[in-house]
Amino acid sequence: MGLKFTKMHGCGNDYIYVDCFKG
Repeated sequence: MGLKFTKMHGCGNDYIYVDCFKG
């Protein structure tokens, strides 16, 4: 999950990053 979370954050998808972190 850490890798995906970092990838999303790097992409600039704040909403996706927060969703993954909460989910």
